[in-house]
Amino acid sequence: MLGSGKITLTGGKMKFTYDPLLTKTYIKNEAIIGNKMNAVIGSTVQLDMFGDFREYPANYVTQINNHELVGIKWSSSNEAVASVDENGAVTSKSSGSTVITGISGGKASSVTVETVKPEDVKPIKLDLSVPAEPQVGDTFIPTIKATNAYGAVYALDAKDVTFSFKNGKARLQEDGVLIADAEGEEEITATFSGLKATAATKIVAKPTPPADPGNSGPIVIAPPTTPDVDLTKDSIVKSDVFAELAKDKNATMTFAGNGYKWKVNGSDITNPNAAVDLGVNVKHQAPIGKISTPVQVNAKKVVLGLSLNQNGALPGKMTLELPTGNEQAGKKLFFYAVNSADQAPAFVSELTVDENGTVAIPFTSSTAAEYVLMTQKILDFKDADAHWAKADIYYLAGKDMISGVNDSQFLPNNAITRGEFVKLIAGAAGADVSAFTNSSFADVKPADWYSPYVEWAKRNNIVLGVQPDAFAPNEKITREQIAVILVRLSDLLGYTLKGNAQPVHFADEANISAYAREAVNKAQQAGIISGMPNHRFAPAKSATRGEAAKMLATLLKAMEQ
Repeated sequence: MLGSGKITLTGGKMKFTYDPLLTKTYIKNEAIIGNKMNAVIGSTVQLDMFGDFREYPANYVTQINNHELVGIKWSSSNEAVASVDENGAVTSKSSGSTVITGISGGKASSVTVETVKPEDVKPIKLDLSVPAEPQVGDTFIPTIKATNAYGAVYALDAKDVTFSFKNGKARLQEDGVLIADAEGEEEITATFSGLKATAATKIVAKPTPPADPGNSGPIVIAPPTTPDVDLTKDSIVKSDVFAELAKDKNATMTFAGNGYKWKVNGSDITNPNAAVDLGVNVKHQAPIGKISTPVQVNAKKVVLGLSLNQNGALPGKMTLELPTGNEQAGKKLFFYAVNSADQAPAFVSELTVDENGTVAIPFTSSTAAEYVLMTQKILDFKDADAHWAKADIYYLAGKDMISGVNDSQFLPNNAITRGEFVKLIAGAAGADVSAFTNSSFADVKPADWYSPYVEWAKRNNIVLGVQPDAFAPNEKITREQIAVILVRLSDLLGYTLKGNAQPVHFADEANISAYAREAVNKAQQAGIISGMPNHRFAPAKSATRGEAAKMLATLLKAMEQ
């Protein structure tokens, strides 16, 4: 890590800090969405800082707040709302909004924190994040994300959550901080409001400090490592190689191919009696060509696609190491098995990329046609899989514009409200709504989850309200209202709708509101919205979640062409 050291003297005590040579810094936490984090009052949330060295010879992105000597200055623009300590732990105190800033190496990064009352959080989904490999004796603050039915995410207070520890390797302290007690695998479960979330971690031993040359002590001999086996010419490995490795439980063997590497320990060999093909086909796409892309997979979220030559069991637990690129360093990725274009990929594991951009994937067998490594979890809405708008629903979900009521339900036939639809179009516009803290409508309170989206739409003349001072956010949105909003959205984004379809004269055209007639005609001719049976448009009919997804996706796909 490049940089310069600095020695300061305060109160007669000398302190050494290190300023890394950075091009950019990033503040990260699983609860941060669009550079904004909602936190429950009373909660403490750990922010991590990553540094980007890519314009210098080090050429990587890495977490820097986990290095004791690295100097980071944290600050809050409003200490009364939330404070931040020297380690980046944010404590929410009262209702409001504040900007948390971290500075290291002369580079600053900020995130907006908005606080909410605990009683206002009504989640339908819970997520838990903990460090991947804490050391024995380490304390850490877990991130507990609560997501409500409208997709809003909140960081909960660990003290309000019930924790359980499957293997007894970690525990919860009274201050809401977890502590790693002993080496080994641990499965941590968080329970809140009847919901559960589980995260796995591996607690490792603290590194042994270098021996004092003047102090004789036991000599520690590192386990032997067998040199790499070259797979580039022949990827088939005979059984006697693994049988020999199994004799030495402390030995490690590596097998290197083109752009990948397998590692296996002698202690993990359980089936040394068969030859295996360790060839791997790796591509920066998915699927890699054996099958068509399942509709649930967003190609832009794919890091790698791969298939294994081996079909069936491996000699034991083996780890496949793959380079993902420096831009993925320190990030979480999601690994899926892909068997058919007609089936949703099956979740296998959640992985953390190391600081060099390498991901390690454990295997004991291979049965899938292909595998895919994603930056985003793949949603599998069981009730949308047979719906006519399936492709459009997953298209928007892949862009993080829509979410289900839970991980397996989208409710495509349920009506969508005006507030919900405005949130959709704000996402389509890529709007940063964090600055819209006031409301122009009497029936939209600043604390309402949809308030910033409605205010953004109002300021940009996308919505005007059902009355000058009323928006009716919880009313079902009508088909003519959607047509008007989508046409205004296209105007805002500078896109001219193309009249690809023949004009249709609807039998109930007289029922279309005067303000909406031009927009309905434009949307119909652009193929965004179509009529109902019997040549009707049904302007006052409420739209379903599936219909809204179809209309918005049609517009966005046209804009991408």
